[in-house]
Amino acid sequence: MDNSKKVAKHQGIVLFYKYFLAPLPQLNATDVEKTESTLQQLCYESSLKGRILLAKEGINGTLSGPDTGTLQAFCARLEEAEPLLHDIDWKFSDNASEKEPFPDLKIAIVREIVSTGNTITLDDIPQYGGNHLTPEEFHIALKGDGEKQTVVIDVRNTFEYNIGHFVPPEASFEETLVLNPEMVTFASFNGFCDKNAEYLKDKKVLMYCTGGIRCEKASAMLTKRGVEDVNQLQGGIHRYVEQFGDHGYFQGKNFVFDQRVALDASDNKQIVGQCIYCKTKFDKISGNRICTVCRDLVLVCDECQKTHREYHCKLHLDWKDCYFTFLEVYASDELKKQLSGLKVLAESDLSRNTKRTLRKQISKLEQRMKDLENGSAQIDRDAHRRCRTCREPDLICDGLCWGFWKAHSSTYAEISGTKSDGSLPTIQIGQKVKPGPDWNPIRLGAPKRYKSGIVIQVKSWSGEAQNCVVVVWDDEACSDRDDNEDSCRGVEIARSRANAQIYRFGVMAKDGKPKYDVVVDNGM
Repeated sequence: MDNSKKVAKHQGIVLFYKYFLAPLPQLNATDVEKTESTLQQLCYESSLKGRILLAKEGINGTLSGPDTGTLQAFCARLEEAEPLLHDIDWKFSDNASEKEPFPDLKIAIVREIVSTGNTITLDDIPQYGGNHLTPEEFHIALKGDGEKQTVVIDVRNTFEYNIGHFVPPEASFEETLVLNPEMVTFASFNGFCDKNAEYLKDKKVLMYCTGGIRCEKASAMLTKRGVEDVNQLQGGIHRYVEQFGDHGYFQGKNFVFDQRVALDASDNKQIVGQCIYCKTKFDKISGNRICTVCRDLVLVCDECQKTHREYHCKLHLDWKDCYFTFLEVYASDELKKQLSGLKVLAESDLSRNTKRTLRKQISKLEQRMKDLENGSAQIDRDAHRRCRTCREPDLICDGLCWGFWKAHSSTYAEISGTKSDGSLPTIQIGQKVKPGPDWNPIRLGAPKRYKSGIVIQVKSWSGEAQNCVVVVWDDEACSDRDDNEDSCRGVEIARSRANAQIYRFGVMAKDGKPKYDVVVDNGM
């Protein structure tokens, strides 16, 4: 391969957030759109990639650039151009990984930069937020209060905790308790507070997250319920590891929401995670190992992966013998046994949403048994393992369509030719498209809802081949467009509001065949 054609890997990364607290002015939708436009323009000029969430309440993002110097210059320009973004705690780091952190730039306008279901307002943060502890103060506090019990709470998701978390010094174990709320989404921390607020009222609470942003709302959730001594790690794990490294109390890996996946917190490379099944030490997060019920990431070692067609997280481990997404390999007697197990679970004291999930699975099993009985369905004992996210067999998808992996999978080969004459298919910005032969309605939605779309960007899924497109559907497409990418930036800026998505247009799958989620709509 000619390496000279490769674009230089981004070497610098910056993590940041800010809540727009008083005395800053309250923003309206127009203000947010103007800020988005400024961000788009400056990121574009500096060749930055990454993800930014922007809302009336604040901003949260991670960006990568050619080097740290480029990012620092960008931050200075941004603060000068947008007074709203002054005094951000920019967290710079070098990309020591061989991987490109992000495939592209995406700025999304959202209701909340950390979703709580609107249970915490912007005004709640300064009124109820916890005490901010520097990394040094947090480090000392982990050793115990001396007067009352210290409770350490990780407010990240369960899979993040599983591969790395704070372990207080042994001398403090008797008086320091570490809690993992076992969350799939941050919004569920509200329920944790309901159940534990009374217990925590006489405790010294220490909480932490990756960069500090989730703690701002998590601490407010607790103090609103009468827990007074609530403290949060300022700058999050990022700042703590930056300062203490091998000498700190954070062990394992720090999960990052980009292609690098997780970073060792120290040179010791401690493994604190373990396989959900065999309990051996293991901490490899992978997009093809997710819970078949809730689709949360699960730690499953390579050996156990071979013996399990589908996986279950800790929360749903009791469902491992009766809840499966793909039923084609099971005979009627096996389905009947699964049905019996599901009905027992449905009689337990569970939440309304959980009971709804069980009822849907029960109906699914009953229908499958009827189909087998009347001959409209067949058992396939040799069916290939299928990806829980995109539902394609493992001959086509290796599971890297989950989360941030889905837009930039290095396991897909570059397209080498899809036409009879060996030439590449062509598609341009501004062309109209429609669902293609490889459109998966379970993953992408019913095709009838996506009759016609407009291409706003042509890009590479992996490597140099232009084999995927960004599409805005129907009337969501901007009318101010033409075939020139630069002059189509109005559409590019609008894509987050239109919820545009990336679709395959010639991506070579594992079976050696190109996949087309969309095709050119020649009839329009």
